[in-house]
Amino acid sequence: MDMIDEAHFEAQGPPAYRVHWDIVLLAREINQTFEFIFAEFDLNLTEVALISLVRQHDSLSQSQLAKSLGVGKARLGIVINDLEIKEILERKLDAYDRRVWRIKLTQEGDALSKKLDEKYLFIRNITDQFVDLEGHQQLADNLDEFRMNMLQMKKEIQERDPCKHKASSTSSTHIYVTNN
Repeated sequence: MDMIDEAHFEAQGPPAYRVHWDIVLLAREINQTFEFIFAEFDLNLTEVALISLVRQHDSLSQSQLAKSLGVGKARLGIVINDLEIKEILERKLDAYDRRVWRIKLTQEGDALSKKLDEKYLFIRNITDQFVDLEGHQQLADNLDEFRMNMLQMKKEIQERDPCKHKASSTSSTHIYVTNN
């Protein structure tokens, strides 16, 4: 039996699951890399995405933000509460519909969002050495197509066996954020 070099060994999923396996590994790597790069801000990926959305769109409802981030409204409410405590975000009643809360950046949140943008541009300059703009766009298109296929697959499974598979509480509607 051959000796396995533990330092360089990496098990791979079965061929039938290879793409799914790679996606899981990529998701973990993205999360770990994100935590490493943005550690100085003491924010998680959801919080940074939320801050970015609010900065770009100025004032969105909690429902719009939940749909855009692909999380439930209750989960997002917890994230917003945490960012309110840190004085990064604030809730404001909608001027036209008193049932709706608009989420806005505070002055501290605006300053933080600018620092996050600077960090993003720093990272973008590094990644541009490996992937050009066309490559970024192609990857984004492929990932979006894959996400849409997953949503369609989930829908078909729910239709074929509705008793075993409840509908997800998150929507497939997204507001796309671009950082130029």
